[in-house]
Amino acid sequence: MGRWFALEPHLGRLILQSRQQVWTPVGELSDNRHEVGLAAGLGPLIRPTRHLYLGGSVDCWGGGVHCDVLPYTAQIEYHVGGAR
Repeated sequence: MGRWFALEPHLGRLILQSRQQVWTPVGELSDNRHEVGLAAGLGPLIRPTRHLYLGGSVDCWGGGVHCDVLPYTAQIEYHVGGAR
């Protein structure tokens, strides 16, 4: 896009493991889930130096019309050749 800003699309496989536990007077309820799926998102990056890119992204994982999980990630990328 510009000299100091870029948008980087993401598409990859996400492996999700979650465990939820609720303690009640009658006992403990637990739910363990293991799921695998595709995650897609878009990450804005800024370039403070010629070879270094910094940014973050939010990825959408899940099916249907909404996202089941929104993983937030930070990115640090070093490009050896660098952009001009």
